[in-house]
Amino acid sequence: RTFSSVNVLVGFCFGNYAPVVEQKTDAEIKDEVTGILRTMFGASVSEPSSVIVTRWSTDAHTFGAYSYPGVGNVPDDFNRFAEPINNRLFFAGEHTTFDYHGTVHGAYLSGLEAANRIANKAG
Repeated sequence: RTFSSVNVLVGFCFGNYAPVVEQKTDAEIKDEVTGILRTMFGASVSEPSSVIVTRWSTDAHTFGAYSYPGVGNVPDDFNRFAEPINNRLFFAGEHTTFDYHGTVHGAYLSGLEAANRIANKAG
């Protein structure tokens, strides 16, 4: 619960399954995930109160892109992407924070951090 006071389950689909799941309806995805959770944890798993499905690969602004570490990368590699160049060029995005890489809130939080660096430079 780093950014919300409610219980939230986040799932990611990768590889060949990602385009398959994006063709399903929200209700089909909810049923599939609920079924998997019930297989793992028993029939007492309740229905989710709501479901939000993103379809990143068909989003004209992202086409399914986000960062991921390569073989041999270390967590600090993400943080180095946030370092300004010559205190004139500043960076933000989910790829600039290891703790929240690959997430919208990581992009948002890194944007706030970059804005603060710029504001402190100007002030």
